[in-house]
Amino acid sequence: MFVYDVVVTNKGNGYSKKTGVFTAPRSGVYAFSWTLVAAGRHVAGTKGAFGETATHILQNDVIKGTLHADTEKYGDAGTSTGFVILNLEKDDDIKISSASWNGQGSAYSNENYGRWSFSGFKIT
Repeated sequence: MFVYDVVVTNKGNGYSKKTGVFTAPRSGVYAFSWTLVAAGRHVAGTKGAFGETATHILQNDVIKGTLHADTEKYGDAGTSTGFVILNLEKDDDIKISSASWNGQGSAYSNENYGRWSFSGFKIT
């Protein structure tokens, strides 16, 4: 599961910076988007093929969407953004986790090369 270190807005305090989980404060229809960046460089001692990564968005541990980003060239980052609209009950949880597969390469998030992000809002 991914925990996002920069929280810009958290009205209603539904997102936990400690766990990386959004817990619906009220029932309703919510929109969520998430972005990932696959590194076109080796990061933190990694080696092998360059960036390929995949994630899921989960509602109460059930997959509701999947993203994949890939780059095979040094210095060429790959990004992907997903968007879902979900009907949530009060206290349902939403989180982003690694997809269960044999990915390769590195994922990174910083202000210079691209930041992973997760956002959501209540529609009705």
